[in-house]
Amino acid sequence: MTKRTLFTLLAVAAVAVVAATPAGATCGTNQSMGTYASCGPDYYGVFADPGVGLGSIQGDYWQIGAGNAAVGLGKDNGNYEPDGTNGSQPWFVNFGTPGHLTAGWGTDLGTTDGCPVDGGKVALAMYDKSADGRHAYMTIAVTQQGTCANLKMDFAQGGAPNLVEIPKPTITASSHTGTTRNVTMTWNIPAGLCNDWSNSGQCPLAITGWDVVKLEKLKSDGSADANRASTAWSVVGTVAGNTANTASVSFACTTTANNTATLALRPKLDGGFIPNFVGAGSTKVECDPTLADPGPKFKVIDKKVGPAKVQPN
Repeated sequence: MTKRTLFTLLAVAAVAVVAATPAGATCGTNQSMGTYASCGPDYYGVFADPGVGLGSIQGDYWQIGAGNAAVGLGKDNGNYEPDGTNGSQPWFVNFGTPGHLTAGWGTDLGTTDGCPVDGGKVALAMYDKSADGRHAYMTIAVTQQGTCANLKMDFAQGGAPNLVEIPKPTITASSHTGTTRNVTMTWNIPAGLCNDWSNSGQCPLAITGWDVVKLEKLKSDGSADANRASTAWSVVGTVAGNTANTASVSFACTTTANNTATLALRPKLDGGFIPNFVGAGSTKVECDPTLADPGPKFKVIDKKVGPAKVQPN
């Protein structure tokens, strides 16, 4: 996310003639990647996006273990953006069938970083959000460099990856210590969040864990529900492992009297790449510690006991 910006899907005619251009002119060998296989049967990969639509997808690609989210470092798409900025063509286009990927390494396509090692594994991550801004979607696909001369990394070999919803946390317990909030949560990881077409156990390397993020707002401000931008949220906890599905975090609100905090999840990616969006928000957590108390604590006044009365016969 630190390298990329929102891009717009470009027209078919402008890119169709260059879709087969091999990348990697400066890498010594062809380092092209895509969903159109020119070795063997030709076919397209169709990316299904439940978000705003294919025109709003954002993304990153990198070699597993060698990518770096900082521009100029690592082996990744550098500042070559999906809409073709800093390159000769967009790398996610509406070409033939919606959702065609054509990318790679080398200045003949764009200003990418480094050159992937032959035989390495390459990850592709794509992100989007819903039109109302309350949900976010993503997927990662990992493939291995093959022997095809015209398409070194085939991202359609297992069927194009479809975007799935980033999980929403369910708060199972909460408490407070002064102004510190203590929250335990769980979530369900959807099938298809990571697709390892190299069949070599790369998903735990591509998704390394989960960030728990917080957005604090005034109680009267409903914008937290519709803000999925990663840059607006702060990290309050992290759990390791791509299959982790529970976390306990503690955090302090900036202002306790009139604020609530919403918690959400964001996968942690190899190379320091950050998804552009966070998942749907949890139920709101009260920042005012007095509102977390079960109720007023009443003072108990003992009843005075006097001398026993003698009943008349």
